[in-house]
Amino acid sequence: MSRPSFLIIGFGGYIASRHLSAIKDIDGEIKGVIDIEFDDRLLNDLPENIIKANNIEDFFEEYQNEIDFLVVCSPNFLHVEHIIKGLERNMNIISEKPLALDTKGLESIRKAEDVSKGKVNGILQLRLHPVVAQLQELVKRLDKDNHEINLVFVAKRDDAYFESWKGNLSLSGGILLNLGVHYFDLVLNIFGEFSDIFIEDHSIKRSKGHVKLKKGIVNWLFSFEQEDTDRFVSENDSVHRSISVDGNEIEFSKVEEDLHTLSYKMILSGRGFSIKDASNSIELIDKINQIR
Repeated sequence: MSRPSFLIIGFGGYIASRHLSAIKDIDGEIKGVIDIEFDDRLLNDLPENIIKANNIEDFFEEYQNEIDFLVVCSPNFLHVEHIIKGLERNMNIISEKPLALDTKGLESIRKAEDVSKGKVNGILQLRLHPVVAQLQELVKRLDKDNHEINLVFVAKRDDAYFESWKGNLSLSGGILLNLGVHYFDLVLNIFGEFSDIFIEDHSIKRSKGHVKLKKGIVNWLFSFEQEDTDRFVSENDSVHRSISVDGNEIEFSKVEEDLHTLSYKMILSGRGFSIKDASNSIELIDKINQIR
């Protein structure tokens, strides 16, 4: 079997290094990288003859050979455009979260996939964490129809973060798509679809509220606000994450195998996460953003 080939778009971002490591781990071949500027430290790990381009159209003008996977690591607001461009060339897609900023973008991707030979694979690495099995076992043991789930994610961010696309709601999708999408995906997958939503606060720096799920209620707090970092984040740390179910704390510690590598292995075996898998959390966050 030939080595799978990859093209990475958004190579200058920090998340690209995770994908680069995963591709090496599965003995993949990187054919090219695309970005408006490049991180020389990452380029040093690539073959000297790697093709570099500043946009996807320039790449395909220069390089016409077939590529198995387009890896989308670009800023959130470009995901739909880049996924569709890959599908139009019948490429399989591996995309960082979120696939789209809203349900309209998701529908555009679905339509493009329907007429393409390519398939979209979302990176939902938290579902692959070993603690998920423990969480499912805990839920089974508690044997309840109405659980209480608390999600807290508080992080320190400097001014540069908010001056970038990440601090712009229309470009990033807001704090819940930047911080919350994996955690909402996890609880929706375990506790069922959402219904009633109540929002206490929802801004570019803080989102707090609760949402009714089929098997419980999720209380969430995702925040960059100073008052929350003072409360939750210790002086020597930059982030505080907490997930509890009915008062039982769930510890998402570091795992032995990188979850991006595990994601790639699943994708290559035909078991990647589909548009449908990735859609529930995006649909919920889209609803919350509309309510605000």
